[in-house]
Amino acid sequence: MEVKDAFVQLMLVIVRWIKLKLKSFVHYIRKLFIIENRLISNRVVCNNHVQIINSKIPTTDEHAYIHRLELYRSSVYWNYRRTFTESLMEPSIVLDNFLFLGTIHQASNLKLLNLLDIRHILNVSDWKLNQFVLNKYNCTQIRILDSLDQDIRQHFDQTNQLLHSYFHKNEKVLVNCAAGISRSATIVLAYLMKYHHNTLEQAYRFLVDKRPIIGPNNYFMLQLIRYEKELIDTKEINFKNNNYEINPSKTVEKIKKT
Repeated sequence: MEVKDAFVQLMLVIVRWIKLKLKSFVHYIRKLFIIENRLISNRVVCNNHVQIINSKIPTTDEHAYIHRLELYRSSVYWNYRRTFTESLMEPSIVLDNFLFLGTIHQASNLKLLNLLDIRHILNVSDWKLNQFVLNKYNCTQIRILDSLDQDIRQHFDQTNQLLHSYFHKNEKVLVNCAAGISRSATIVLAYLMKYHHNTLEQAYRFLVDKRPIIGPNNYFMLQLIRYEKELIDTKEINFKNNNYEINPSKTVEKIKKT
């Protein structure tokens, strides 16, 4: 009788264990099904190839690309002769007599804007410029959040066209966000890549040399990497043509002395 009771108890334990495993398995399958549905919703079929679009997760190659650029930025930053605070005091000259990158406070400093002979301001922060600046300068405000959910790629065509129009007019423009680190740097990188360099890496190294404190968030970097691929696929940039020698040499200190 005791053996029979022990056997029944053992069977009950086995049944409970099987039920638990089945429940976990069903939960796992349901989770996979949900994930697969989300992926399918982001897929398009093109020339018999399935491409995942609008994904915020970098591939292994994309992750390695971001890491390589960040290593370069870190190496330059720690050897930078100016402090982080000094970098926030004045904008960085990206292209001589044309393109400046800075902060919302610099974009609101009338004395500084006059000194640099700025004609246009491209504000890509979520802060509004004051009315005095809006009245005196040609200002374009595009509200962009420094968020891992922000689609900044949607603005590249507009900002590239806008900046290049100022370039052809030989007029100076200041691109700013809150601190001149993430949003405005991303916009400037997209422009440099398309019109003045031929790869994101060239543009990134060039801009880091001018402003080592830049640091687009990882999702912005991912969008820049994929934008580079778009430009290559449409033959808007050419690896064989290297314009890296156009790097400017002026600084704000030199302008102040003239």
